[in-house]
Amino acid sequence: MRKTENRRFNGRFSSENMCYTTYMEMYTTGLFIGRFQPFHFGHLSAIKQGLEVVEKLVVVIGSADRNFSHDNPLTAPERLAVFKKTISHEGLGKRITLLTTLNDHPDNLYWVEMLIKKLPPFDVVVGNNNLVTVLTEYKGYAQFHPKLTKREKLQGVVIRNSILKKKPWKENVPAYILPLLEKFRFEERLLAL
Repeated sequence: MRKTENRRFNGRFSSENMCYTTYMEMYTTGLFIGRFQPFHFGHLSAIKQGLEVVEKLVVVIGSADRNFSHDNPLTAPERLAVFKKTISHEGLGKRITLLTTLNDHPDNLYWVEMLIKKLPPFDVVVGNNNLVTVLTEYKGYAQFHPKLTKREKLQGVVIRNSILKKKPWKENVPAYILPLLEKFRFEERLLAL
């Protein structure tokens, strides 16, 4: 878990509007895990924030063995296609060095061990998933928690529930992935389940 020596200044405001400064470590390789059901602007924001503290990012599509359900309507190959489109459209190909999948496992500790064995070395985990944070901290990895963006709208469960309630949702995902979601019949599939 090697860290680079570079430091980047990051000034932030506290909830009391008092300014304080911190120095964020720059890391060589970050890990970002998500189910991307579907990929949305919150994911994109987290990735871009993560790329401010890492030289390169490894992305894992989790729950790869889950599909055709309310929580996981898209298949792993469909989610890979959406993510590849995002990487291409956003010009992230040189910084996202690996895109892979990982199945779920009922033993969480075994799951994180499988994750570590499958991937090239990484030194920080980017994200806000509590279970992933606990498991990777337990294994000694540093954490970077991106600021959550419009959390009331930008969650996969909120988007899926909007579809089920026939409410607008497309403004919460990048327009360039909508043709793929339509090709995969994402909305129709979710409504039929």
